[in-house]
Amino acid sequence: MAAIPERKNNKNSKLWLTLFIVAGLIYLIDFIFYGQRIHDIAGASGFGLMAFGAWKNDKIASNLGGLLVVGAIAAKYLLWARIIHNLCCGDSRPRVYGILLIECA
Repeated sequence: MAAIPERKNNKNSKLWLTLFIVAGLIYLIDFIFYGQRIHDIAGASGFGLMAFGAWKNDKIASNLGGLLVVGAIAAKYLLWARIIHNLCCGDSRPRVYGILLIECA
C-alpha cells in the first residue's frame, strides 16, 4: 500500500499562517497589557489553533480555532453592549434585544 504524499505549503497558506500569527499576537498583547479579559485569551488561542491548522493542514484545529475566534468576537461586542447600557441607564437591569439594541428599564 502506497503512502499518501504530504501536501506542500504553497504561498497562499503561508500568507494565511502569517495573518493568523499576527492576529493571535495582537489578541495576546491585548490580554497581557490591557485588562486580562477572557475574550482576548480566547481570541489569541483561537488564532493560534488556526495558525497550527494552516501549518499542519489540519482542518479540525482550524475549525476549532475559528469557533473560538467567533466566540471571542461575539463576547467582546456583547460585553460592550452591557457597558454602554450601564453608562446610559445606570445599574438598572438591561434588556438586550440584539447586540446594539438596548432598552433601559
